[in-house]
Amino acid sequence: MTTITLKNNYYLVQFPYDPTTVAMMKRYIPGPGRRWDPQAKLWQVDTQYESGLRDVFPGAYIPTPVSVKVQAETRVIDLRYLGQVKDRGNGEFTAFGYVNNEWAVIFSERILRAWFEGLDNTPPGDTSTLYGILGLPRTASPDEIKTGYRRMARQWHPDVCREPNAAEIFMRIREAYDALSNPKMKARYDVGLSFAAQQPQPIPAALGNGYRAPLRCGYVLAEGVESLGRFAVSKILGWEDVVDNQGRTLVVSWIMGDDKPREVWV
Repeated sequence: MTTITLKNNYYLVQFPYDPTTVAMMKRYIPGPGRRWDPQAKLWQVDTQYESGLRDVFPGAYIPTPVSVKVQAETRVIDLRYLGQVKDRGNGEFTAFGYVNNEWAVIFSERILRAWFEGLDNTPPGDTSTLYGILGLPRTASPDEIKTGYRRMARQWHPDVCREPNAAEIFMRIREAYDALSNPKMKARYDVGLSFAAQQPQPIPAALGNGYRAPLRCGYVLAEGVESLGRFAVSKILGWEDVVDNQGRTLVVSWIMGDDKPREVWV
């Protein structure tokens, strides 16, 4: 028997296990809009996906959602791993953040790009700029470019980072630094960026193309709202490395088959 009840701004959905129904839940309700509660053995579904629930359970009674104003707040997030952006369905492209041993934070691709691509509203689907590879604004000074390079090189060096594409990304970081630290090459590159910014921007054919933020962990100061036990980030205000009392910086990697990220201090 299927039961759907309303609690605050989400539904509690309980039904006998059936793989077809679970597949339909995942098809009609995007990842950020649903969450499995293993203790209560039920699904939590955001009320904005009421129509999706009606597609999955056409004969079930579904209460009409009550408008509940969710208060935005600012938090410092101790982010221990940030995954890759994926297509969650219904045009939503997000990355989940691992906090306190669970995937408890959501970042949209647009918000990540707005922070790491220099706050320039780079449209999703575009490749990262050289500045974005180093996590810098386009106004970065020579000293800031050097600092950005060292920061990213520390996080992606193949000797400490065990991500499968660490060597490739480390090479891109080095190439970005070589170009931006050379005044003539930087000047030509900046002219190219300015010219491109003045051209009409086509709508990307495919969003959520696997964008990966240049940082995977850190203390993140962010605005957002709590929904389904997750914190959905609406704006990043700051991002600092995790440093211990010995001055070492945290580097994290997620190896296929592991159930949590591996931590190394360098």
